[in-house]
Amino acid sequence: MIFSEQVTIVRPGRKRGDYGGWEDDWDNPTEIPVEYPVSVQPQASQSEETTTDRAVTDSYRLFTPPPHQLPEDVVSGDRLRVDSWGITLIFDGTPLRWRTQILPHTEADLVLVRGVRK
Repeated sequence: MIFSEQVTIVRPGRKRGDYGGWEDDWDNPTEIPVEYPVSVQPQASQSEETTTDRAVTDSYRLFTPPPHQLPEDVVSGDRLRVDSWGITLIFDGTPLRWRTQILPHTEADLVLVRGVRK
């Protein structure tokens, strides 16, 4: 079965920053469970090095089963916890919504950034 991952959308809370403006509060996020299983597929890995650090970025692609769509307010920077894997990915761009009559669904690019100190 291709649609086998249970996921939760994780969105930051909002709090007043040190200078009076609003900023993301990842200590108090809002969790939005997705009611149906999805497919999360690995795409690629890239490595980037500086003189002191090395980061590896793993890319993934999410597919919803037709006719399901992710919520309209999901934006780049929101997170997706793949509950069945125990990892949290970051939405990389706005999800794409296919609204065709035959196979309506959502696709979204996701990333996982792992940093390693040398």
